[in-house]
Amino acid sequence: MSDMQGRGQDRPAVRPAAAAALYLLAVAGLWGMSLLSGPIARLLVRIVPNATYHQLNLVVNVLYYGLFLLLPVALCARRTGGAAEALRLNPIPVGAAIRITFLAALCMMAALNFTVLWSALGQALGLNVFADDGFVPPQGTAELMRYAIAAVVVAPVCEELLFRGALLGAWEKRGTRRAVAVTAALFAMTHGSLMGLPAELLGGAMMAMLVVWTDSLYAGMIFHSAYNASTIILDLLAGGAVTEEAAAQAALMETDLVAALGGVPGLLMIAVDFALTLLIAFALAQPLHLRGAMRVAAREVHGSESAQIAPERARELKRGDFIPSTALRLSAGEIALLALAALCALGFYAVDLMNMLGATT
Repeated sequence: MSDMQGRGQDRPAVRPAAAAALYLLAVAGLWGMSLLSGPIARLLVRIVPNATYHQLNLVVNVLYYGLFLLLPVALCARRTGGAAEALRLNPIPVGAAIRITFLAALCMMAALNFTVLWSALGQALGLNVFADDGFVPPQGTAELMRYAIAAVVVAPVCEELLFRGALLGAWEKRGTRRAVAVTAALFAMTHGSLMGLPAELLGGAMMAMLVVWTDSLYAGMIFHSAYNASTIILDLLAGGAVTEEAAAQAALMETDLVAALGGVPGLLMIAVDFALTLLIAFALAQPLHLRGAMRVAAREVHGSESAQIAPERARELKRGDFIPSTALRLSAGEIALLALAALCALGFYAVDLMNMLGATT
């Protein structure tokens, strides 16, 4: 067994069954908080009578992420015997952090374009893709700050600890590519949004790859925070004074998104923009990919010939798995936990679908 493969197998990690249980707990917690958010809000209003929507939302987010993600992941990681290594809490160079921030903004733009195309398809299938999700835009600086703390700090940090920390480490023993694909899918499933599915899959895969390449969970946290921050900034820029022309355009989008986008030529332009933005994003990520491959190759290769052998080995790693796929099978307990979590997550998609079909109020 090579040093690289051995390192992947020997890295402290949350056990696969425990990681599956953590995922089930996170999904079950979403259902629990969605059912209890009303009573919790009413209780908080009694304590703080003038509490605003985003004050309550921040408290609910802190409760959910603290109780169902942060605390359970920390306890499981502690049992590995090397929590910091198991969760990849390794420092990241400033240059890489800056590159990841720009990469996140580009991926956000690419995901937005794909979401527009995906929404046009959904509308063509008869779905109300602009169904109201109950979101309340923040009013004023204080409300915006509370919203930003929840979306840019609390959610990214806690979600990365679960998905790119515990889950990625557990699945990496089955191969890097498999770990990236599975954690991206599990990440997307917890969001329960059919229209947001492409963006969540793209973001989940990119964050997993960045964590593997940099060997640092902070890469995923930086990307996640910058991605969410870019979305907020874009919303603020688009949320200026509502003119009659803008209102008419919005009304047309709700009835005929393709026409509002300029017909087939408009859709083609969005598709081209998506492809170009994604290509630029992957080009920006390549130095991180190569640096990660070189780091792993340098650990594999020893002796006086390492300077000649390591670059070639790095190119091989860059084309394949950093950790090769293994025949490690899912245990019965892991299958049961993941299946139960998937059923819970599919419930959110069912609610979302009914909402878009007009079956819910």
